[in-house]
Amino acid sequence: MIQIFDASGGQLKNRKDDQSKIRAKVASLSLRAWKRAGVKSKEALEFISRTIDYLFIPVAIYYNRKGFNFFEVKVSALGHHLFEPVAIALINKKKNKCDQKKLTLLASRKDALVPYTNEILKQQFNIIDNYSFLNIEYWLARNTYCGISRNSNYKVFMDAHYKYRKELNIFNLDYLEEDHSVQELAQYSNPDQRYIVMWKPRCYRSEKHYPSRYSGIESIKTILDRIYEDGGIVYGLLYGAAKLVHQGLFDLRDISDDYLREKFVYYLDYKCRYAITGQTGGGVPQLIFLKPILAYDLALPYSLHFSGPKTIIAPKQALYRDGSPVDIKTLLNLKNEKEVDKLKINFINNTENDMTKLHLELLNRMKNYPVEFCADSYAMNRDWGNSIPRNIYNSYGYSQVADYSYIKNKASLYPPWKNSSLLI
Repeated sequence: MIQIFDASGGQLKNRKDDQSKIRAKVASLSLRAWKRAGVKSKEALEFISRTIDYLFIPVAIYYNRKGFNFFEVKVSALGHHLFEPVAIALINKKKNKCDQKKLTLLASRKDALVPYTNEILKQQFNIIDNYSFLNIEYWLARNTYCGISRNSNYKVFMDAHYKYRKELNIFNLDYLEEDHSVQELAQYSNPDQRYIVMWKPRCYRSEKHYPSRYSGIESIKTILDRIYEDGGIVYGLLYGAAKLVHQGLFDLRDISDDYLREKFVYYLDYKCRYAITGQTGGGVPQLIFLKPILAYDLALPYSLHFSGPKTIIAPKQALYRDGSPVDIKTLLNLKNEKEVDKLKINFINNTENDMTKLHLELLNRMKNYPVEFCADSYAMNRDWGNSIPRNIYNSYGYSQVADYSYIKNKASLYPPWKNSSLLI
C-alpha cells in the first residue's frame, strides 16, 4: 500500500538509522581523542591534515599507477552530488582505454539530501557511503595524485559538462519501468497517462537563505493551464511554505515515504518531456538526461549558461534601488548576497505573462532544434560574438539566455554598441 497523503515530507532527508548514528559517534569520539591529545584549534587540525596529505603522496601515486582513483563528493546538495561525479566519469571515459581508472566515490549516505542518488551513481562508481577520516580512502580522495580532488578548481567540472554536453546521459534507468512501487505510484498519480513535465522551483528554506534565488510560484499558472489542456501533467517538487493547487499539478510532497519519493522523482526526471526549473540543483538530473529545460528566475551567482544541450534561461530583472539597470559585467562579478545588499540591487521575478512567452519559446525550440539548441540560435550570442562577458560559470562564451529575456532585459544584457544605438 502506497502512503501518499502526508504532505510534510518534501525531498529533504529526515531519517538516520541507528547504525549510522553509531558510526558517526565513533568518528566524533576519534576527533575528541585528537583534541585530548593536545589538538585544540582549527589551525592545528588543518596542519595535521596537510601533513597527512603530504605523507600520503607516495600511497596516492601507488594507487594511481595501479589504476585506482578516489573522489569525495558533497552530498548535502543534489546538484553537487550528481554534477561532479558525472564530470569525473566523463573525463575518465574520454581517456585512452589503457589510461582509464577504476573510480571509487565517497558519498556519505547519512549526510545526503537525496540518498537514492548513490543508487544511480553505482552504475559508474564503486560507492563508499559510510566512512570517516580514519579510512584510507578518505585521504586518497583528498590527494591530487590519485584523481581529481574535491578541492580542485570547480571550472574542471563546468568545462567537462560543456565539452561533453551531448554525452551527459551515462546512466540507464530503464529498470524503474519494472519497479512495482514506482509503476503503482505512476498509475495512481497519472491514470490517464498524460505526458510528463517536471517543475522544480527554488522555494524558501530557512536553513539556506538566498533571497535573490527564490523562484516565483504563482507565475506558472497559465503554463499549467496550457500543459493540462494539451494533454500533459506537471509534477511539482515543492517544499517549505510553497503552495499551489491545480488540476494538472501533482505535488510530490504528497508521497510520505522518502525513499519511494526520491526514486519516483528520478523516474519522472528520466521520463519527462521537458522541465521547468528554478536556480536549484534539482535541475541537474534533467541536464544529465538531456531534457529540454526552461530555467527561470536565475540571479546569484549570475550566469548566462545553465548547462545541458537544450536549455533556455530566464534571468530575473536586475535593477538598482533607484530604478536604473545593472550592467552585465557587474552581475557576472557578484559573489554573494552581501554584495547584492551593498550595491543595493533588486532582483525581480519573471511575471506570469513572461513565463507564458518563455514557455512558448521553449516549445518552439524543441520543435526546431530537437538535438541541441545551437549557439547561433540565441540572439545574445549573435549580438555579442566572441566579446560576450565571461565568468567561472561561463568561461566559453556561450549564452543560453532566452531571446525573450534578452530583449526584455536589454538595458542590462545588450552589448554597449547595440544599446547606444537604441538610445533615443
